[in-house]
Amino acid sequence: MDIKKAIYLLLLINTPVDSANHDPLDPLDSSSNVPMILTATRLQQSKLEAPLASTIIDKEFIEKSHARTITELFKIVPGFLSGSRDGRSTLVTNIGFADELARNFQVLIDGRSVWSVSVGGVPWHDLGIEIEEIERIEIIRGPNAASFGSNSFLGTINIITKHTDTTPGNYASVKAGSFDYKRVYFRHGGKYENIGYRFSISDMEDNGFEREGESEINDIDGQSNTSIKARFDLRISEQDTIDLDIGRVEGTRNDGNIPESTFDPLREKNLVFNYNKISWNRTWDTDDGLKVTYYNEYHKQTDLFTTGDITVPYLPGSITLDIDATAQWKRESLELEYRKQLTDNFRSVLGIEKRKDSQEGKIYDQIDGWDHNDVNRYFARAEWKPTNRVIINMGLMHEDITVGGSKNSPMLSATYLLDENSSIRTSLTRSYRYPVMYEDHGYTEILNGEVILLDTTGNLKPSKADAFDIGYFKNDLGGRLQYEFRAFRMELEDLILTTTTDGISDFLNTDDASVYGIQSEVDYRTESKNTRVLGNISLQRADATDNADNVSFSVPKTNFGVTVLHDFYGGYEASIAYHYLSEMSYLNSADLPSYNRLDIGLSKNIKTSGNNDINIRFHALNLLDDHKDVRPDNDLGRLYYLTADISF
Repeated sequence: MDIKKAIYLLLLINTPVDSANHDPLDPLDSSSNVPMILTATRLQQSKLEAPLASTIIDKEFIEKSHARTITELFKIVPGFLSGSRDGRSTLVTNIGFADELARNFQVLIDGRSVWSVSVGGVPWHDLGIEIEEIERIEIIRGPNAASFGSNSFLGTINIITKHTDTTPGNYASVKAGSFDYKRVYFRHGGKYENIGYRFSISDMEDNGFEREGESEINDIDGQSNTSIKARFDLRISEQDTIDLDIGRVEGTRNDGNIPESTFDPLREKNLVFNYNKISWNRTWDTDDGLKVTYYNEYHKQTDLFTTGDITVPYLPGSITLDIDATAQWKRESLELEYRKQLTDNFRSVLGIEKRKDSQEGKIYDQIDGWDHNDVNRYFARAEWKPTNRVIINMGLMHEDITVGGSKNSPMLSATYLLDENSSIRTSLTRSYRYPVMYEDHGYTEILNGEVILLDTTGNLKPSKADAFDIGYFKNDLGGRLQYEFRAFRMELEDLILTTTTDGISDFLNTDDASVYGIQSEVDYRTESKNTRVLGNISLQRADATDNADNVSFSVPKTNFGVTVLHDFYGGYEASIAYHYLSEMSYLNSADLPSYNRLDIGLSKNIKTSGNNDINIRFHALNLLDDHKDVRPDNDLGRLYYLTADISF
């Protein structure tokens, strides 16, 4: 049975039930003002009871931080690294052990995986998600494959978008700034009978970084994007809801090498990305329900160029070649999740996912037509409260994947409530990072094999992470002060790393490593609630068996940040953020010096006589001019942006 037939049959299920309406995840436990989280176990839990280290980026911070991109938000997360390897490509990872694609992390948008089918990592600029549409972001700061499978290797990000009920009317935003950055965004939302809806469109241009040797600022990393999206939230009965998301992104990406190389000349690529997602949720009781989610994604990158001059043995002079490096990828997934409260102190989640990842393009392998990777997942999670103070969480994910084989990812944790506002926890987890098709059997050549750029050995094993955590969480001052402490150790085996011999690249399981450290985060609001301070620090050390590709140095020893948000009288707001990162290097990249970064933001809210809201914002980044981003030649300089928003 194929996926489309299966979802059709599942949607025919119509078991009569009696239940009150079940609202989506509440952001706070109303009894204690402790944030609620779903991503740790797929069960709604307060941070006080959650078994894993987590950070929640809430709507208030998203709106007041003046962040230009989604990835800038993660600088408040302990241990997280975020940056731009060029003007069109950004990355986010946890702890380290990442190359410029950051393949060790799972990213979800409303539960839909956006981890790349082709080369791994997350194409942040291609996702079509707008920062204005995000309700909250839940982050698990450690292995979590028992909940979301392979590639939740070092952590999980779940971006939760706003429900249509919260975005009525019209909203428009215009932004401009450094590197000739320009962006326009508009959305319209409303409700027709029992259907909530939202339509949005955005257009963005960015000339990227300025580098020595460029004749024009956007020679190699300029980009443009136009995206259009629609969301519908339908309540069809007291127990049943259907959510539908549709989106399309079209754009261009400048690429190439400076100085220009024979096989990587300056050029422009064309991008298309489509996604469709539908979820049906039936609720029997507060913790009993069935959720079925189907989604598909399609991504195409058109890359046509002419090489530089090539000297061919036994032929006079030189020749050039027309290269078609066009590639396309697609993903289709069907997931069923069943939630059941078995007793007053025991609840569980059971589920299954069937997914097919596919790629096509001679630049990635020599398979004629589409290359496929089938993913089968079976998961179970359970929460047991043997006493009023003790919480046991258990989980198991079984995966059977074409590339990588079958693995089990277990998880076990115990949380002890010291009182109604504090808890300690400990956990043991195992997670895997499966290779993608490109790593396992990629092959890239030109001139009928005379020039080989990539020739993979194959038979890669999934990388394994065993983690042990101890944590403490405290909710104080009536919810105005919350802080968390974490100590952890991870043992990593069979890391998948890039090796290059005689100019030919390969991927091999070449190293093991261990990492240990401590992390802490604090969130404090003054009694007047007009000032909020968020701080985070992560101290860690890594040791690699062979230290291939300088693995140990990919983990910075110190990562520290503090952000202050303040509301003045008269509609004025300000933000200031400081971030320090010690020296490090991304895998396959040059060493980066330590840096200090200071960002500020100022805004003014104006309410018109027609009760419309206008917001003017100014944002200045890297005021200390001391930030080399991902690569040593990425000298950001000081960046300035101005934004005007209106709700009407």
